[in-house]
Amino acid sequence: MKKAFMFTVFLGLVIVLGATEMLTKTLSNGMQVVVKKNTSNEAVAIYCFVKTGSLHEGKLLGSGLSHYVEHVVSSGTTTKRTEKEFMEIASRTGAVANAGTTYGSTSYNFLTNRENFSTGLQVIAEQMQFCVFDSTEVAREQQVIAKEIVRGFTSPFSKINLKYWETAYSQSNYRYPIIGLSDLFLRLQRQDLIDYYNRRYVPNNMVLVVAGNIDVDAALEEVEKAFSGFDRRPLEPILMPAQPVVLGTSEYLEEFEVLMPRVFINQTIPAPDLKDVYALNVVGDILINNDTAPMQKLFYEEQQLVNYFVSFTGVDMEINSGVLRIWLEAKDTSRVNDIVDTFYREMSKYQKGYFTQKQIDAAVHKFEAEILLKSRGASEECIYIGDSMVHYGVPDRDKIRMTYLKSLKPADLNRVVQKYYNPLNKFTFYALPQGQTAMLKSDSKASVAADAMTKTDLGKGLVLLHKQSTQYPIVNVTLSIPFSLYYGTEFDNGFTTFMLELLMKGSKKYSKDQITDWFEERSTQVNIREGSDAITFDFKCLVSDLDQMQKILIDAIQNPLFSDKDIDLLKTVYASYIKRISSDPGTIHNDYRKLSVYNSKRDQMSTSGKMALIQNITRKDVVDAFNKYIRAESMMVAIVGDLDQLQAAEVSSKFYNAFKRQGIDGTISLPQLAIKGKTYRQEYNFEAANIDIMMQGLTTTDPDYNTMLVIEALLNFGGKRLHEATRGKRDLVYASWFYNAANRRNGFCGISSQTSLEKMDKLQIVLEAELDRLINEPVSQKELTEAIAAQIKV
Repeated sequence: MKKAFMFTVFLGLVIVLGATEMLTKTLSNGMQVVVKKNTSNEAVAIYCFVKTGSLHEGKLLGSGLSHYVEHVVSSGTTTKRTEKEFMEIASRTGAVANAGTTYGSTSYNFLTNRENFSTGLQVIAEQMQFCVFDSTEVAREQQVIAKEIVRGFTSPFSKINLKYWETAYSQSNYRYPIIGLSDLFLRLQRQDLIDYYNRRYVPNNMVLVVAGNIDVDAALEEVEKAFSGFDRRPLEPILMPAQPVVLGTSEYLEEFEVLMPRVFINQTIPAPDLKDVYALNVVGDILINNDTAPMQKLFYEEQQLVNYFVSFTGVDMEINSGVLRIWLEAKDTSRVNDIVDTFYREMSKYQKGYFTQKQIDAAVHKFEAEILLKSRGASEECIYIGDSMVHYGVPDRDKIRMTYLKSLKPADLNRVVQKYYNPLNKFTFYALPQGQTAMLKSDSKASVAADAMTKTDLGKGLVLLHKQSTQYPIVNVTLSIPFSLYYGTEFDNGFTTFMLELLMKGSKKYSKDQITDWFEERSTQVNIREGSDAITFDFKCLVSDLDQMQKILIDAIQNPLFSDKDIDLLKTVYASYIKRISSDPGTIHNDYRKLSVYNSKRDQMSTSGKMALIQNITRKDVVDAFNKYIRAESMMVAIVGDLDQLQAAEVSSKFYNAFKRQGIDGTISLPQLAIKGKTYRQEYNFEAANIDIMMQGLTTTDPDYNTMLVIEALLNFGGKRLHEATRGKRDLVYASWFYNAANRRNGFCGISSQTSLEKMDKLQIVLEAELDRLINEPVSQKELTEAIAAQIKV
């Protein structure tokens, strides 16, 4: 499992805050321990957090295995004591013993007084190491949980919640409830529990937290003794896919036995944009969640259309992504679409000029006061510290949060409002009263002009794709000019990428600071990317800002500065990047793969080799790359937004005329696989083993390319042949998938897999057998139909 964003290891660090002492240590077996003195009362809490929950159930995902194990382990019979003896201990000491399972962790706790700390610690230590999964207890808890599932899924609101998670997180492990689905749960066997316990309940996957009126040094010493014989064991990684970002919009609608409609709006925040969460928190507080917030006053007080309207933004380190959620309960189904449309329209007014530093400081002050004024007892202290350690690797996650919150400026809030508070990239879930679907679908949206996409040849090589929408005063523009990644040689590999990163760093008319400030004030930016067939310039802005945006971009295209200072600064960024990834197993494996299967020195070049070239780049090299590639003998422009056809054509022509009207003077050298039917092996010091089977593929213009797409679906989506062969029938992989990478000039395909060292040879045999089956055995009509349907859906 990957932990991104922030990771810190503590070794014997003592923190003293007033009268509060905290000692944090990583034991030799990998267990993380935090002991904190809390003198609010005489209680002592002991919590053990196992970093495994319903997300980590692997091939038994959705069965509720983690929760089932928790039921049996908490006070269940061990090799040291019986279940009855554990119950007698709790009774004798007056302790409260409990346990709980979440998506990302399972916790076991023992709340007692200082005199019984040693006893409580011993109970937790025995539960974590010596559970025997007594057959009677396993059968009894199965019946208990089966009834919990029935009870938990019968109310209309539970059904809404279940369906929401299933549809909003259809590609993520979050799609299943923590307690599991009844049919999957009832298939579990006692051995499944034992295997999971042995596999996931290892000290290097645990955080032990103690809080209370105790001597922290003595308590830590006791913890070390209690777990001294608990040895570190290998921990297999779990496939943890993030829910993909919705492209465009996606909706799900279902009727339930409720009287009022509910709407849930989701947007995934990908890993590179996680810092946006903090600005979104403040936006939510200022504009939506407070009683005096504009959106509350509009929908709840003035128009009286909703019973509640709430915004939430959070980070999930389990899947290294974030989420923006908006919940509302409407009073009238016929007004639901109007509420949603009005919300987006009103929020567009806050894209610039509304927020002040005073507003931000007040919201941040409120957040800080909420943190500082909390009075935590021993249990609350343990829960907070444990959750922080499990998900962030530090005992006090609020410090991280406050650091980012205190750095926010008005431009940050303007930017995230423009980026997130619009209909794009949203999944919307409608839970409607029975018989009211027609009321929602008949809701008129005639006031919004949204034309179909049109394609217009404007002559001289310029093509315009245009769609007008008057719903919001914004415009999205993409410029595409001909290019190929395969112009480069072994002597200038990566130079084009480097040059494009400098293009918006200052021009003849606009300094770097002027460009940066203008972009920040208007919450916009220009994204420039090189692809296999084109260089694209992409931006989104308010229509009122389009004229100035065009002037800035055109001057960058015609008169870039490429200052020596910015070139040297970017070199240092590249140098830091290569140090950062030098120990990354994925990079090491990919570099070895390129060296093994490609013919040319350019395509064999390692990541470090490419970075070494960049360190020697000069301003002349940058200028040469610019003169060679920033030219357009043709151009395709895509414009979506509040411009009519005539306005869009005028904008397109103005951009096109800014480029040199010449083709690229160079030779395209396509990469070629050195296909030899040969196996290459590389040894490195990582637990996971990567297997790639690579093949020459088809170009996108090949008549059989659509067949290749169906093969991809057959192996991955529809028939799921790879999953069935490597995980369904055999437990051989962490992950395995067929990939198909193609453009109009070239194509590659193959299978990528990750497994353990001991399963590597067997997995290779299975993968080769699946390819042989695909080549030599007929595909059934049923499989073919399912694969085609799956590919169309994708």
